[in-house]
Amino acid sequence: MLVFNNYLVDKIDFSLNQNLEQGAIYKIKPLYSRNIEEKDGKYYVKLTFKLVSDTEEELPIHLFVSIIGVFTLTDEENKEQLINYDSVMIMFPYLRAIVSTITSSANIPNILLPTINMAAVMKDQEKKEL
Repeated sequence: MLVFNNYLVDKIDFSLNQNLEQGAIYKIKPLYSRNIEEKDGKYYVKLTFKLVSDTEEELPIHLFVSIIGVFTLTDEENKEQLINYDSVMIMFPYLRAIVSTITSSANIPNILLPTINMAAVMKDQEKKEL
């Protein structure tokens, strides 16, 4: 069984691009990544989010968020699935809330990431990397 012990915000990088047109519509694409480290029987899962343009256009904001979840396993059964995929599914709502809070607090249109299956996103990215 996977136990979610805690999470912390590793990094937030946010800036406004003052030179862009107000009220314009931009096509954005979220990029996600994951990194896992094991230390002293704990798994540290870093989940990152970066906002990029879906076109060649420059975006009105720069946004990067990284959070680290701390997990332990009570047994080794299904270890790969639990650490590589279930952990990011547990962490995604926290990342989603942080992105929403940052953008709404900046007094710009709120970015609310859709609820997605992060395990499927990670598996899809792994296939593309092969």
